[in-house]
Formats: sequence, C-alpha cells, structure tokens
Amino acid sequence: MAVTCDCLPPGTQFACSTHEAAQAVFSADARTGADIDLHLDMSRVLVLPDAPETLILGNEQLVDVSFLDERTLVLNGLQEGMTNLIAISADGRVIENRIVRIMGQAGTLTTIIRGQSRETFLCGDSCVPAGTAPVPAGN
Repeated sequence: MAVTCDCLPPGTQFACSTHEAAQAVFSADARTGADIDLHLDMSRVLVLPDAPETLILGNEQLVDVSFLDERTLVLNGLQEGMTNLIAISADGRVIENRIVRIMGQAGTLTTIIRGQSRETFLCGDSCVPAGTAPVPAGN
C-alpha cells in the first residue's frame, strides 16, 4: 500500500512520519479503535480479534503487558505518558494499533468530618484511607 503526504517528495511510499499518514497506513488492515486510557497502578484487559505473533510497545517503561491467553492482554500503567501498542499477526497483518494514555491515580477524594477531625479517602470502585488531619479552627 502506498501512502503519500505533503511532507514527502512525489512518488515516495510509506515514509511519512505524520500522525495522519500513520493512521492511513494502519487503518487499511488494522483495528484502530478508541484510545486506551489507563491509570497508574491499574490494570485493563484488551481482547484482540486474532492471536498476535508480534506485539510492539512504543515505550515499555510506560505500560506493562501480560498475556492471559493467546488473544487476551492485560495492560498495567507504570508511568504517566502516552505510547502506542501494535499487534501483528503471523502473516504480517497489523491486527491492532492503539494509542495508550497513562494518567495519574483514578478516583476522587472524599473527606468525612467527625467533630474536630477529618478523614480523607481516595475512592474509585472502593475507598482507601488517604490520611487524617484535624479540622482547622472555625470550620
């Protein structure tokens, strides 16, 4: 497949580094679904349409990938940032091409005030204590 773009001399194929050209190349035979959002120290499951022969991570210091079975991946956010994940089949087809964004801790802070003390929790699916502090005078 030939890809041309404004950044290349006429007749050049598959060498443009712009995001638009890369998307055009991969969308020809790859699943380019929505970006994958991860939070630090959290896991996410990704089921591929076919078993990959090769898995490519743009930056393996940002995300860790483990296989549950031949088509199921578990992604763990290691460090904030953005990278990509490309899965290639045994016959050389790109079967998955996704942007992976790793963000800070998920959840919201909830504070419970009891008399002169307060407890703060980091809450997502469940809540964990984030620390306690006295209530400032006058509150």
